[in-house]
Amino acid sequence: MTAAFAGVVALCLGYFTLRSVSAGLPAPRLLPVTPQEAD
Repeated sequence: MTAAFAGVVALCLGYFTLRSVSAGLPAPRLLPVTPQEAD
């Protein structure tokens, strides 16, 4: 149970870290951004 919880926490931390890093960089997105999504 503890291992599963730790795994979920690590997954969330890695996900949000990746999101914040990719958001702070002018790198090309993996998904094409349409004008509707950008707006």
